[in-house]
Amino acid sequence: MATYKEIQGFTVQNLSSDSTSEGQVFYNTTDDKYKLIVATASDAWATGGAMSTGRRELGAANQAPGHSAGLAFGGYKGPPGAVSNATEEYNGSSWTGGGNLGTARQRLAGAGIQTAGLAFGGGYPPTAHSETEEYDGSSWTAGGALGTARGRLGGSGLQTAGLAFGGSTVAEPPSKTNATEEYNGTAWTAGGNLGTPRYMLAGGGIQTAGIAFGGNTNPPPGGTNATEEYDGSSWTAGGNLGTARYLLSGAGSQDAAIAIGGNTGSESAVCELYDGSSWTATASMNAVATYAAGSGSSNNLALNMGGNAYKTATEEFTIAGTIQVEDIDVT
Repeated sequence: MATYKEIQGFTVQNLSSDSTSEGQVFYNTTDDKYKLIVATASDAWATGGAMSTGRRELGAANQAPGHSAGLAFGGYKGPPGAVSNATEEYNGSSWTGGGNLGTARQRLAGAGIQTAGLAFGGGYPPTAHSETEEYDGSSWTAGGALGTARGRLGGSGLQTAGLAFGGSTVAEPPSKTNATEEYNGTAWTAGGNLGTPRYMLAGGGIQTAGIAFGGNTNPPPGGTNATEEYDGSSWTAGGNLGTARYLLSGAGSQDAAIAIGGNTGSESAVCELYDGSSWTATASMNAVATYAAGSGSSNNLALNMGGNAYKTATEEFTIAGTIQVEDIDVT
């Protein structure tokens, strides 16, 4: 049998960490595995590991750098009145338990990363929350309270530079707001108001370059396609979503966002990608998703978890052309 060197003209390299060169076969001495670097052929969703606690209206650290560092917390895990304080951490294949939130709640927002997360707001009839908590990778501690207590709000940014926008200031019946607040790691201060007051919206980005999209602009429920971009002081209109919706989730940055599922008149699996000026349709999720949470610092590698009917499901999005590492079975 011909050897790899005889076929390819060179031997397989031994590397202590993963390569980033597309097409390269190598042996990772740290992981004790042969691997291959490939680029994805098309936009796609794949099924990830299930959460231990099924829930809806949960929060997530939205700046996860990829599939392997997700953080999910809070939510509603089913009647009667079962609001959750559970936190779970994702490693790219499975979820494990983290430290519990100090205040159990649903309809909250999140920001940050797995080792420096931020949870804020939320609501459970008849209460709207202003509490903020900070995660250090193992436990939550109290942070500064929001100036405007609210649930079903949007959130983005980092633990020391968070952004809260929109939401409902009264849990039931909902009362929409356009209020924006900025977090400095200690306290929230008022920022520029959204042009379109709304709740049940999604967003992404960082404090000085945020994005908000979709949501409900008036009771009874009705979705909007409005997108707005934040520059650190004010919001301006961006390109409209192709499909108006609310109860959606989202991830990514101001110039590379993804809108995930939501209610478009019924529960939907439809997704769209934003390039900084316009939205285009991309691959739909494997299952419909409302009341879920999204995570990802860019739209090339995003996570979506939980959702209506107290789902444990996780789905992983990968955009076409993304470089990925695949294990090779040589047995």
